Amino acid sequence: MKDKLGVIHGRFQLLHNDHMKFILAGKEKCEHLIIGICNPEVDLTKYTSSNPHRSKRSSNPLTYYERMECIRNSLIEYGISKEEFDIVPFPINFPEKIINYAPRNAKYYLTIYDEVV
Repeated sequence: MKDKLGVIHGRFQLLHNDHMKFILAGKEKCEHLIIGICNPEVDLTKYTSSNPHRSKRSSNPLTYYERMECIRNSLIEYGISKEEFDIVPFPINFPEKIINYAPRNAKYYLTIYDEVV
C-alpha cells in the first residue's frame, strides 16, 4: 500500500543518476511526491562543520530554478505525470522553516550514506 503523500529532499547539484534513483524510489512509495531542494538560495545556506563544502558558492553552481527544471523535466521524461509531484524549496539548515514548504503529515523518506560502524 502506497503512502498518500511523501517527501524527499536533496541539493541536486548537478542532477545525476543516483539522484534520479532516489527520487524514483520515493515516488514508488507514494501517490504524490514532494521533492525538496536544499540550499535553495544563498541566504538559506549555512556553513556546517560536518560538510563544509556544501555551503560554498562553487559547490552550488545551479540556481533553485535550474535544479527545479532539471528534476521536473527528468521526471516527465521518465513518464511521471506533473500531477504526481511537486518541487519546493527545502531550507534544511533552517528546520523551523520546512513546514512552510512541506506538510507535517507527509511521510519523509531519507537515504543514509554514512558508514555503519
